[in-house]
Amino acid sequence: ISGDTNEYITQSMSLFRAMRDMFPNKPILSEVDDNFISTPPYNPASTMYAPDQDLRELALTQFKESDGVIVSTPYLAEVYADYNNNINVVENCIDFKIWDKVKNRKRSGIRIGWCGGANHDEDLRPLEKIIPEIKNCFHF
Repeated sequence: ISGDTNEYITQSMSLFRAMRDMFPNKPILSEVDDNFISTPPYNPASTMYAPDQDLRELALTQFKESDGVIVSTPYLAEVYADYNNNINVVENCIDFKIWDKVKNRKRSGIRIGWCGGANHDEDLRPLEKIIPEIKNCFHF
């Protein structure tokens, strides 16, 4: 966020409320798949979502004023339960209805994949020592 943070917060909530007014028969939902209330210090986002930061207050205010909140895990449903009483869990997972349509290269062994942003580097750090062990077990 650049510029005056308070102005950004004010404009963001004004837009949110204007959408509610423009579409009174449409539910306004918010979605979150991270626990920004408890962001670890190694995560670059921790400074933006610290308890005294406006961005944190913006998100929590938006959750309170939303018709519902979508989260990715039951744990997150508990984390945000104080901010909305209509929380629905939509898990991040593979859609097995389309899984068989994915082209599979025929190779033996294990395939390990990951997709995510730099904010999750430390989440993967414990795997650094395990990956070479797995590789050695299967002689890649």
